[in-house]
Amino acid sequence: MGLSPIFWYAFGILNQLYGSSVLFLKIDRLNENALLSLLIAVNLAPLYGVLVWHWGVFELIVLYWIENIIFGVRYLVKLLINDYPKESRLTNLFTAVFFSLHYGMFTLVHGVFVFALFAPQGVFHPGNVAAVLIYHHIGKIVVIYLLWHLLYFLNEDSRSRGEHPIKSVMNEPYGRIIILHLTLIGGGFLVAALGEPIWALVLLSGLKIGFEIVNTLRQKTKRSVNG
Repeated sequence: MGLSPIFWYAFGILNQLYGSSVLFLKIDRLNENALLSLLIAVNLAPLYGVLVWHWGVFELIVLYWIENIIFGVRYLVKLLINDYPKESRLTNLFTAVFFSLHYGMFTLVHGVFVFALFAPQGVFHPGNVAAVLIYHHIGKIVVIYLLWHLLYFLNEDSRSRGEHPIKSVMNEPYGRIIILHLTLIGGGFLVAALGEPIWALVLLSGLKIGFEIVNTLRQKTKRSVNG
């Protein structure tokens, strides 16, 4: 089965917010309510995997790990294109290179733990990993995440021209990855111990959705205070 219900769901949310003018929206001019609604819609996509494609803990955790890679690339581009008045362009470039190496190693080690803890036997082989992404439909949800992070980048990241110190920007992704994934891995162990019932997988996915909503609202409040 395809993903058309998810796309129509996201379109329906925008239609409720903007009416017939939704077809004329500029994708880099969405307001905060529209972005939050789309965030919820995008993060409901893994539930489709659980309910329709019969995903288990492994598929969910791998998907969220892949999103960390997308998240890191988004922040790397943010570090490269934004201007930080107190820093030289050379410092910005060095920071971006350091971030790519450090975050890359951090994510690699994280991925090794994810596959070691949750992958079925034999999945460590590169060909088997590719098969999981293709035949378990994870790649389809990854495309949705890619489009979402591009949309968020156009609306938020590309506009924050030096609002915060570059070191603060570089450190932002780590707080998210540590808190979120320690929680998800702990929850994943619990769900696996229960035999991976659908209700527990739905709760695990809902936990991630709740985290994203709270994190987005916290950032919105932070911007309002600073603004």
